[in-house]
Amino acid sequence: MGLRTDERDKVMFKLFYDYLKESENYKKLCEEARKHILPNTETPDYTVIDWASIPASIPNYLRITYMRYGDIHKVEFDKWYENIIKTRKRENKSRLARIEDGTDAISKDIDLCISIFKTREGREPTGLELKADLLSMLEKNKPYETYFKVWRMWFSIYETISLKDEFSKILKKDFKQESHATILERYLQVYRQKKKRVKNDKIKLSDELMPKCGGLDHSDLNDYNRYANKIIENAERGIFPGRYRDKEKRYKKQ
Repeated sequence: MGLRTDERDKVMFKLFYDYLKESENYKKLCEEARKHILPNTETPDYTVIDWASIPASIPNYLRITYMRYGDIHKVEFDKWYENIIKTRKRENKSRLARIEDGTDAISKDIDLCISIFKTREGREPTGLELKADLLSMLEKNKPYETYFKVWRMWFSIYETISLKDEFSKILKKDFKQESHATILERYLQVYRQKKKRVKNDKIKLSDELMPKCGGLDHSDLNDYNRYANKIIENAERGIFPGRYRDKEKRYKKQ
């Protein structure tokens, strides 16, 4: 029997949490952020960071991930996950209003593009001409980031999980996400052992984490370690698990 949606959701968040914790870059940012916490009497539960005091050498993508997921080194997973769920519920409440506002804005954008085109060319645009003008206008205007996010399929980890759940309902089948979770856990366990300089022939995995298609060889372990490194890099950007395997090895056993 497959995992229920909420259980699968939590399993994948736990993996994201564990992978992000392995990031030395994110750990360094968390340590720096603790030195520059500002007083916040209005919302005591929300930590405000003096970002201007954070070293410029720390990349912006790490700061953005921190703003979303916080200091995972100071909070246990269950409490962290509880906060994530609260954030999701708040965003879900405002999502319908944003969709309504966005629909109205898009309609006005299309009307404006048609009007500009008619003034410029003396006729109404074709479908392709309207599309080109609309995209050009969007790219020049900063306020349209949310619109672009939807159009280009840029979503956060929990938005992605929600979308998968919705598609699974449409297709009337469950995604085998628990199997994917096992694969990701396998990579992580290999990574942690290699990080401790355990030699390949001494690396041990539990029975449930062993590949179904056979044992492990040195090449497999090196691949798993490389995949885990890439997944950690993706997690630093708030993407999980993201792309991590080489194209030529996409059909290799996992």
